Amino acid sequence: MSSSRDAAGGSEMTAEEAKLYDRQLRIFGMAAQQRLKQGKVLITGARGMAGEICKNLVLAGVGHVTILAHGKVKAADCGANFFLRPEDIDKPRGKMLVQRVKDLNPNVHVHWEDGSVSSKSH
Repeated sequence: MSSSRDAAGGSEMTAEEAKLYDRQLRIFGMAAQQRLKQGKVLITGARGMAGEICKNLVLAGVGHVTILAHGKVKAADCGANFFLRPEDIDKPRGKMLVQRVKDLNPNVHVHWEDGSVSSKSH
């Protein structure tokens, strides 16, 4: 397995990652992809828009994505969030989202924390 190192001396990119991110590397370059890989993003909530944002970040190769969400999946969520399904009803919304999104890119660390911004700020 070959790898490349960015100009800033960051972590190495494997040949598999270079193949996965080929289009991005051609447009933005290795240094930009390395910065994405080192990035950490917090998404609050796990409803419709959060699913799309999370998907895009994971596919782009952002290194760490945390979803901070509480509440259980409801029937209406299944129509608004592609990653939530009828069999997920009454299960934790954030947990179900993470289980499906992390399969999109095994190079990205995706995890869920139960709670809300207000519960974490006290």
